[in-house]
Amino acid sequence: MQYASSSKYKLVASLYFDDGAQAEIDAPNLQKSAPYDLSDRELIEIAIKPSPGYIQSFNGRMVKGGTKFALLLVPNNVSPSNFSTIREAQKLGASYLWGGAVAGPQTVPR
Repeated sequence: MQYASSSKYKLVASLYFDDGAQAEIDAPNLQKSAPYDLSDRELIEIAIKPSPGYIQSFNGRMVKGGTKFALLLVPNNVSPSNFSTIREAQKLGASYLWGGAVAGPQTVPR
């Protein structure tokens, strides 16, 4: 990956629920953090506050995959409100940097 300049990109953390009904990059109702400036700091704490609707959408259901997260590198001219899936973010120029699952391994969305 090319060097990510803070003048061109910001970090956005995302949270989604994978029920196996579609590709992970198309998981609906993507929850997103505010955009964070890139810096020379070694540690950045990024908070994602899920909406009440997101929590209610899976509350009490057993679902394949569970809760997953992804760190996206998003162009400065793209607001997190401009996309609702990882695929939409990628179409707007975002890059998938890293992701994981709350419990257990995952495959990287492509």
